[in-house]
Amino acid sequence: MTTTTAARRLTTAELRTLTEVARGGGRDAVAARLGLSPLTVKSQLRNASKKLRARSTAHLVTIAIRTRQLPVDVAAGSEVTR
Repeated sequence: MTTTTAARRLTTAELRTLTEVARGGGRDAVAARLGLSPLTVKSQLRNASKKLRARSTAHLVTIAIRTRQLPVDVAAGSEVTR
C-alpha cells in the first residue's frame, strides 16, 4: 500500500480531469465534459504526471489509484470527493 506526500498530492482540478480521462475519451472529449480548454486538460495531466512521475496517461491513472488518490472503480462512474 502506498501513501502520498503532500508534494505529490494531486489538486482537485487535476483529479477531476484524471477521473474523466480514466472514464474514457480523449483530451477534447474530456475538455468538453468539464467545460475546459483542451490545453487546460493537457496542462493538468502534464502537471499530474510530473508530480507522480508517470510515463503515460495509463501509468498516471495506475499510480493515482495505487496512492489512493483515485478510487479503483473510477471508470465505473464513481465520483472523486475531496
